[in-house]
Amino acid sequence: MPLPYFPTLPLLLLLAVVAISGFVLPGMPNTGITSSSSNTNVCTTAAANTTTTTDNSATDTASLNSIPGSDVGMILPISRIGYGTYRIGHNSEEQAGSLRQALLQGINLIDTSANYGNGEAEEVVGEVMKTLIEEGAIQRQDVVIVSKAGYIQGQNMERYQDGTVKTPDTVEVASYLAHCIHPAFLQDQLNRSLDRLNLPSLDVFLLHNPEYYLTHNIPAGRRDISDAALEDHRAEMDRRLFEAFKAMEAEIASGQGRIESYGISSNSFSLPPTHPHFLKYDHLVEMAQRAAKAVASQVEGEEEVEGEERAPKHHFSTIQLPGNLLEQEGLDHAADWAAQNGLMVLINRPLNAFNDRMSLRLAEYEDTRPAYEEARNVLLAYLDAVAEDKGADNFRVIFRPEIEEIDTYLQKQAGEGKINVLSWENLSSQSIVPALRRGLQATANAEGTFDTQAMRLAQDFLDACKRFVSFHSGTHAREVVEGELGFGRLPEGKSLQEFAVEWLLAREGVTCVLLGCRNMRYVTDAVKVNAMFPSVTSFARGLIKI
Repeated sequence: MPLPYFPTLPLLLLLAVVAISGFVLPGMPNTGITSSSSNTNVCTTAAANTTTTTDNSATDTASLNSIPGSDVGMILPISRIGYGTYRIGHNSEEQAGSLRQALLQGINLIDTSANYGNGEAEEVVGEVMKTLIEEGAIQRQDVVIVSKAGYIQGQNMERYQDGTVKTPDTVEVASYLAHCIHPAFLQDQLNRSLDRLNLPSLDVFLLHNPEYYLTHNIPAGRRDISDAALEDHRAEMDRRLFEAFKAMEAEIASGQGRIESYGISSNSFSLPPTHPHFLKYDHLVEMAQRAAKAVASQVEGEEEVEGEERAPKHHFSTIQLPGNLLEQEGLDHAADWAAQNGLMVLINRPLNAFNDRMSLRLAEYEDTRPAYEEARNVLLAYLDAVAEDKGADNFRVIFRPEIEEIDTYLQKQAGEGKINVLSWENLSSQSIVPALRRGLQATANAEGTFDTQAMRLAQDFLDACKRFVSFHSGTHAREVVEGELGFGRLPEGKSLQEFAVEWLLAREGVTCVLLGCRNMRYVTDAVKVNAMFPSVTSFARGLIKI
């Protein structure tokens, strides 16, 4: 689980929540693209039963094209940028405002999950949707809503530990984390997701990283497990997936209309096939067809449904996986396979890139080095002045060295290209904040009250540290992309993040790239890129009936 994001809190609160730990700075974590042609094949995804039409003009992704007749259903072109809600919660009005703005400006796919923000992400989505619908700004059918299930953490963990939720086949990862895709748990999570969203239905319901079974049971090193044992675990993984697929097909066959389709979101789709934790995908469509057939046989009371015309259509519609300038394995293979099988392909983590050699935040930030130096110098000058005026040597002999050591470390790491904004939370919570805490404690008077001005300046310095790290992280990432990753010099005037997202959208088979647009500036950037790339996939509702 991510560590708390301390820099968003006032330093006074940090003093209460950050435990003192040994402060050893050397131990700090080291942590010409063109848009798609408007001459494009539009893949109409109707729960993976596809038709192909030719569209000779750019698709207006903000519009809703309804096809008359209940037998035909409704076709919605999907925006190329989707709104990701991983860090959305009730703690910021700007986040809800950014989602509202995104929906009003043509971004019409929302990706969320039962475990995002411990359920708060779904609640925020539901509140924004409700408001916009009541205002008449949108209709429910204007938006494709994707949610996921599988994680047992937060409130789900509490329910799991007290036995109030049924979770057979649970993978117990840690004291705070478990995972389950058993039909009983999926049913429970679907109920709760719809309640939080305050909506009658989901368009896509994804199994969220089902490969936890593999990662928990198979050692990362192939030499540590026999071929037979590996195949046994893969067979068990397939059994669990098939049971989940049948549960999804049964839910749809029930006629309740609570989900239109289903799929899988998996980090393992981006691994090479030889990796022991790779989640095989080339048989998933066939598995979905078998699941639909099994459910139809139960519904119709037949032993088997024979014949191509009578065979029920499955509702496996979507895969989601990481993809970016660094992680291309899944884009080259899983995404291509999915597109060939008429599935939607949603790409997550377009700007947060990881492999076994490095991690990169594929984004550039304003040069804030002068602001950092000013915040540092103002704080140091204040500490010297207090020591001089009040004879409070603890300001100079305790607090000042803490600041100087932080500065020395950051400058050294920046000079060596080792700073990474992706490790900021660990860096700040484990080292920088405890150092500032110790320094502030040195300013406490006899009553235990801290120096107010020192606290304010320390908070300013902490904020400046993150901006300093962000700038150097972006500079390093661009150098790696242009050099080590072989992309060459990026186009003049184009930021790294623009290049990274546009590169993804220009690839064959990518339906939609998910961006975490937590503020208005991010939404503005997302809308701009979205307008450059016409929709290549439409979501079809009401086309498939069992």
